[in-house]
Amino acid sequence: MYSGEHLLVDIRLDKHDAPYPMLRDLEQTQTERLLMERLAELGGR
Repeated sequence: MYSGEHLLVDIRLDKHDAPYPMLRDLEQTQTERLLMERLAELGGR
């Protein structure tokens, strides 16, 4: 993560044993929509 040209944090996601070793960034509204859709699929309201 950078602030301008200054390195703030070096996060190595490729070093973890995870099925998807990457970072995804979504807007709050997209996250809420996806969660609401999944909740509806599972029968929730």
